[in-house]
Amino acid sequence: MRGTVVFLLILVFSCSAMSLSISTDRSSYVKGDSIIITGSSTGGPIVISILNGPRGIYQTTVQSSGPFSASYRINAIDPKGAWEIIASQGNEKKSISISVKPTREGAFYRVVFTSPPYEEIEYARTETVPLSISVLDAGKPVVGANLRVFTGASELRVIETSPGVYQGDYEIPFNAKIGASEIYAIAEKAEGEKSFGGESEGPLKIEVKEAPLQIEFVSPTSGPYKVGETIPIQVKISYSTGKPVQDPSISMKANELLLPLESNGDVYSSTYQVRENDSGILALSVKASDPAGNSGSAYKNIEVKGIAVQAVTDYYWYLVIGGILLLAVLAFVAKNFLSRSSLEKLEREREDILAMEKGLQEDYIKKGTIDRETFQKRMTSYETMLTDLDEKIKRKKGKK
Repeated sequence: MRGTVVFLLILVFSCSAMSLSISTDRSSYVKGDSIIITGSSTGGPIVISILNGPRGIYQTTVQSSGPFSASYRINAIDPKGAWEIIASQGNEKKSISISVKPTREGAFYRVVFTSPPYEEIEYARTETVPLSISVLDAGKPVVGANLRVFTGASELRVIETSPGVYQGDYEIPFNAKIGASEIYAIAEKAEGEKSFGGESEGPLKIEVKEAPLQIEFVSPTSGPYKVGETIPIQVKISYSTGKPVQDPSISMKANELLLPLESNGDVYSSTYQVRENDSGILALSVKASDPAGNSGSAYKNIEVKGIAVQAVTDYYWYLVIGGILLLAVLAFVAKNFLSRSSLEKLEREREDILAMEKGLQEDYIKKGTIDRETFQKRMTSYETMLTDLDEKIKRKKGKK
């Protein structure tokens, strides 16, 4: 019983040790105000984060074995709108929402995106969006202003390229969220003891789409290649912007046969030995995708000269002479077949035909000097002759 009580006390203490609370002195602020954050915990260090949507405004760590406090002074160049303050301790989180409004001085300047226009424009991941921002005060350019340009969760650096005009390039990440994306800017400039500023007139909206992967066949050429030859295959993979793809997943096939790959930078290589059944067209296909789901594919047809074409083009006279010799051999075999009457002669003739079959197989399989059609015709002829001989040998043996 006593052990149970001790266990329950430990459990209660552990739960209270992880108790976390957070509050602010107000729920609404204007730029220039200080946010006073208070809370309590007995669980150790606490991380306090201030966010405006996905954008981080401020973060600090406080040590606590009870009450804690922190503060943040809102800058003129901080974004207005809904903010969230989060206190994190281990796996426990508590948050509170506040609103931030601009001061009268913080709305003096007119901040305008002059490039690209405010209409939604479609960009692919990895493409660059050229930004140009004008900062005006009563129609006059504001020189030397400080600008913060927010692109999603990140912040873009811009420079003043001419009086009151600030420019920078936003390179869309390869894994940026697909769909509508907003960009907006805040300007601020100290004049004497006061700080004046302004925010862009609504966010600049762009539409982000997937980045197609470009797959280029470096090799091979379109052919022709012959049966037995080894074809070197190389492809280069990049985004449409020319930027290399990191850790792509790649599938390379030759006539649906999956090929092994080796990589060297953005070039991926393999080899393929042409087979007899590839005669005509060898279809190469490559499909690739990156970790963010951007994908692409490419196809290439290779001309292949099969054995039949090779024999006709390269061994024409050999086939003609071989055909004549074959006819002579067949005539000789037929003549001897008719003249032999003894069992010994028939068996010797049978061995000759078997030897011819073996030679025919070597010509077709190893040397490749004859085509399949010729091989099959000759083999059929030899098999017919062997069947006839076997029947005669059987009859001869039966007479003994």
